[in-house]
Amino acid sequence: MTKAYVECNVLEIKEYSLVYRYKGYATFMMKSHESIKDDFTVIENLVGKIDSYEIGEENKYRVILKNNQEVDIKFNNYNQFTLFSLDVD
Repeated sequence: MTKAYVECNVLEIKEYSLVYRYKGYATFMMKSHESIKDDFTVIENLVGKIDSYEIGEENKYRVILKNNQEVDIKFNNYNQFTLFSLDVD
C-alpha cells in the first residue's frame, strides 16, 4: 500500500508508472479518468495507436492496434488511480 501512495504522488508529474512486471505481463498505474476513452489515450503511449477495442470479460478489453496486433488489457479502478495490466514480450 505504501508503494501505491508513492506512485499516486509520482502520477502528478507523469501519465503512468510501472508497478510490477512478471513473466509475460506488466501492471501499470495511472490517474483515474472519467471515461475509458481517456484511459486508452494514456495506454496508446505504451502500446501504439489503437484502432478499436471490445470488452471481453469483466474489466478486460481486447484491443486491436493500427498495426493489426492484439493486446489484452485488464483494468482495476480505484478512487485515486487505475491499475491496468497487459501482456508484454
